[in-house]
Amino acid sequence: MKASDAKKIEQLSSADAEAAKKIGEFEQILESAGDLDDRKMFLWLEIYNNAKNDRTCASALFTQAYAQLGNTASEHVTLGTTLVKYLERMNKANEQLLSLANLVTKEIERQNSVDAEEIFAQIEG
Repeated sequence: MKASDAKKIEQLSSADAEAAKKIGEFEQILESAGDLDDRKMFLWLEIYNNAKNDRTCASALFTQAYAQLGNTASEHVTLGTTLVKYLERMNKANEQLLSLANLVTKEIERQNSVDAEEIFAQIEG
């Protein structure tokens, strides 16, 4: 195994550890939100994990392709569309994460909201 391959493997392992840490942090956020449905929590964790993985993979591929990009017009023509696709994939993953954050926020707000009729019903017994 070449030294550069070992370094790439080490970087991937480090990225995986960081991703696992972020997923754990997101899971803690969901758990602290209160009584979330287990199915919602599972799906939200899957969405988060998939979006983070998509963004990480697209970023790695973008970086690799960008490093190969030279100053000639033919290289820009060849790699330009590929680079744009990777940027679009990273943007799509960001949009998924923002949509997920919106869903989680709405659910937390729903749980924290006070229903006046429910309070009156409890008072009336």
